[in-house]
Amino acid sequence: MKGMRVICIILLLGLWGCDSNNQDIVSIKETNPKTNQSFILINAFNLFELYLEKVIEEGYSDSRKKDIYKEVVINPIYEDCFNSVEFSTEFIINNPPNESDEKIPLNLVQQTNQDDIHDQITTSLNESSTILPTDKETTICIFPNVDPNMTTGYSQGSNKLTLLYDESRKDSIKNVIAHEYHHSVWTERYYDDQKEMTLLNNMVFEGKAVMFEKMLYPENSDIPIYPNFNLSMWEAKEDELFKTDEDRIFQVMQGYQPFPASYGYSEGYKMVGSFLEKHPDLTPEEWLGIDAKEVFEEGEYLSNYE
Repeated sequence: MKGMRVICIILLLGLWGCDSNNQDIVSIKETNPKTNQSFILINAFNLFELYLEKVIEEGYSDSRKKDIYKEVVINPIYEDCFNSVEFSTEFIINNPPNESDEKIPLNLVQQTNQDDIHDQITTSLNESSTILPTDKETTICIFPNVDPNMTTGYSQGSNKLTLLYDESRKDSIKNVIAHEYHHSVWTERYYDDQKEMTLLNNMVFEGKAVMFEKMLYPENSDIPIYPNFNLSMWEAKEDELFKTDEDRIFQVMQGYQPFPASYGYSEGYKMVGSFLEKHPDLTPEEWLGIDAKEVFEEGEYLSNYE
């Protein structure tokens, strides 16, 4: 059963003044009928079409393209999607499509069933928030994914997340939303900007989100899980578990040599799984905030490599 739907066209005034671009932003309000938690879906697809039209009209200067992208795509939705967030959004707000990718937004806008995207997002949000509720309104910003190497989902922080829609991965939309929703609730409750995130923190942070999405939608996750416990892989990063080098953390999490793709996500998921095997009665709300070191140690994860 779906929540009540209110569809409106946002007319953003004030900071940006009256701009015809704003007529192209579709805002949909959804309400979870079980919890009354509300969600705002902001669809920016049409803004990418406007961006492409303006780039073609004015030329392909790289510096001007970035200005047009901010002016046409980012500024009209900045307040709702990117203002006052905990995590960096530079890779979205300063990343206009490459010249080779510039027809992707137009194709997606014209060919994608956007109602189907909205329905999948709403279903996932309702099911996720029934298990893990918050009394805060959550905003979901929907972009076409113009970079095949880019992630399909991102949580900007508390109660804000982004879906970067990729036609090739449309079957995993519900998983992506559940995963990022989990991050947004964790951030709302437990994020501390004075505390540096270690590699272990990152692995468990992502592992919890993967566990949550797989609890809801076990079949369609596009995050690979490696069932074997490869000792040489483990030893390649074991001494770095409590370090905070962001570049190294990124390499391990995403999977750079010698690690396979999404290695840190897979290890984090297995860590959380080991912990939950010993605490099977805990609910997602109860294990949401359990410290990464506690998950690692109480789950006796090292025993898998002995």
